[in-house]
Amino acid sequence: MNTIFLPMLIQVGLTFVILLFIPGNRIRDLKADPSIYKPAALDNSVYSERSRKFANSFANQLQLPVLFYIGCLLALMVGATGLCAGIFAWAFVGLRIIHAIIHVTYNNVRQRFLAFAAGVATLIGFWIVVALAAKDSPLLTGANPLTGLGG
Repeated sequence: MNTIFLPMLIQVGLTFVILLFIPGNRIRDLKADPSIYKPAALDNSVYSERSRKFANSFANQLQLPVLFYIGCLLALMVGATGLCAGIFAWAFVGLRIIHAIIHVTYNNVRQRFLAFAAGVATLIGFWIVVALAAKDSPLLTGANPLTGLGG
């Protein structure tokens, strides 16, 4: 499996793992306090702190990682799957895992921000590598990949 696809799968897996905790937490909250059932339809703040941590972490996984997924797909299309792109991809996913663990456990905002900021910097580096590879790609230049001639 190449250096880009596996980290992308692991990031997807992280998102699903976080998602899978949400129903159990919410069901537990509803059983503990049935009076929140109706307000919960419009107000997530009625759930426990643990439930909100997982819900917020899940929402967070649908933000910055979207740029990672797009970058991975472009990297796969233009062949930017070398060591440098792989290091950035693995670093980004590792930082997202750290960020998520902090988010759903002790939730130290400073530490979570540092993991987030490092992830952003890593993602920028990843995109630079992908963009440099893409600028000469037949996919983007319009050249025929078989003949090397323009479209």
